[in-house]
Amino acid sequence: MKQMDYSYICIKCRRCCIGEGVVFISAEEVRNICKFLGIQKETFVKKYCSFYKGRLILKSKPNKECIFLKEEGCQIYPVRPSQCRDFPFKWRYEGAEEECLLLRLGLVK
Repeated sequence: MKQMDYSYICIKCRRCCIGEGVVFISAEEVRNICKFLGIQKETFVKKYCSFYKGRLILKSKPNKECIFLKEEGCQIYPVRPSQCRDFPFKWRYEGAEEECLLLRLGLVK
């Protein structure tokens, strides 16, 4: 089943890419990201991933930013994990209203 893409609503403020938390990634998402980056799965997992509670997650930088967040934005935006695509539309964390401009402006219910 295809995931709904809400990216047309996101204002790309990047606040959800910074801070505590983990981004879980599925095997399909790994394949998509590897294809997009033009790298092998083993290289991707070693360089960009770690494990949390037995599941594969994206690493964070020491400052808690997502490893793929650069000054110009998300380096894998077209193939970002569903967890990233779905925030804040399908899930939220405590305090998200203070961080997400869409929520603060009432643009998302």
